[in-house]
Amino acid sequence: RSLFVVLRVLYLRRIGLSEEVIDEINGTRLDLPADWLPKLLADPRLKTRIKICDVLFRKGGHVVTLTSTIIFNALLVSDLGALVLSVSLGSLLLITIQATAVWLFNGPEHRAKWRWLSFLFGAADRIRDGRLGQQNAMMGSISMMWGIVASFGIALLGLPPQEDAEKLWALSTQLVLLPLTYGDAMGEIIGTPFGRHRFKVRGLGEINEKSLEGCAAVFMGSLIPGLIVLGSGAADPDAMPAAWGLVAVIAALTTLTETIAFRSTDNFVIPACNAILVVIWWHAAEAINGDDPAFDLANMSDTFRSPAFGSTPTLVLVE
Repeated sequence: RSLFVVLRVLYLRRIGLSEEVIDEINGTRLDLPADWLPKLLADPRLKTRIKICDVLFRKGGHVVTLTSTIIFNALLVSDLGALVLSVSLGSLLLITIQATAVWLFNGPEHRAKWRWLSFLFGAADRIRDGRLGQQNAMMGSISMMWGIVASFGIALLGLPPQEDAEKLWALSTQLVLLPLTYGDAMGEIIGTPFGRHRFKVRGLGEINEKSLEGCAAVFMGSLIPGLIVLGSGAADPDAMPAAWGLVAVIAALTTLTETIAFRSTDNFVIPACNAILVVIWWHAAEAINGDDPAFDLANMSDTFRSPAFGSTPTLVLVE
């Protein structure tokens, strides 16, 4: 993502921003006056160009990072748990370094240092978040780290072991992560420059709003990649009962959670809720088909029989 820092600086120079303003954007911003962002966005033409900048370099890095993780898992890694652990530890280390840099080098006297320290954030500090740009970026990284860990933990608890259901795990991984990768990104890519029907939301930043157009883009950006995965054979649709319907439900759930989640926490809420849905969907389908041991009363009655009722199937508590 270091490349995105370089590209953002070049873009900001191209649209006419001074080196002083670029240094303020790349720095901590906490020391900047309260009217810094409103003044920066006062020119409608410049405001549009800064929106484009945030879309290209913040969400561009988001898509590249998560896409590479999905590809890495699909092609090179057989142990999903090892991948989750390595990504989580790497994210934790990076966030710790970012927070330390913000704490140690906060203030106008350190502005020049941020020409290099800004590489720690990889252009993820959205300009339109104003003075809280770096804090929003760090919160987003934290929520993504815990979102991936939580979704993996939910799958461990609710799905068959990975070694016994490799196709199910391969499909479930993509169904959980693809909406976070593309649905979430499309919401900003479409909603930021083209959104007209806007509404306020809660979040960490100076501008907290979404649009109906962005919500529609989240839905389509979650639905289409899932359909492509199923239709192209990248994952086996037979591994999950009614997989085509599940893709549509996940797209709807992702749209809801991305909209109502506190801004910068959706990276946790989206994968965690999608993982819960996948587990519930699988168990419900198995129960309907009579294949889920959790709902197999015949097997349970073979194991536990009540002396009072003989061979009548009876559910008992085992302490």
